[in-house]
Amino acid sequence: MKNFYIKSVKGMKDYFNNDILIYHYIENIFKKLIENYSFNEVRFPIIENSLLYNKNFYNLKSINTFSKRMYSFNDKNNLNLSLRPEGTMSCVRMYLENKLFNLNCLNKL
Repeated sequence: MKNFYIKSVKGMKDYFNNDILIYHYIENIFKKLIENYSFNEVRFPIIENSLLYNKNFYNLKSINTFSKRMYSFNDKNNLNLSLRPEGTMSCVRMYLENKLFNLNCLNKL
């Protein structure tokens, strides 16, 4: 039997040792820069309600691209959930759900 082992996917690279130090250095510079402009980091859940990406719900053609590549499943309460394929819809959901908008700025228009 021939020895076999799994290699990383072509074009993908493992980062460790000095590579990580370089990434941390660049990330720290970027964090300081965005803090100067009063931006904050946000993180979205990895699992979202599948309705967020349902093309029939939003009637957007681009959503169909995600639905073909999404992993969806039903939880124990039969709620259909999906692994987040990208962050745009999660960002909009977070913005609306947490009322992060400033309605006072609309009065100035």
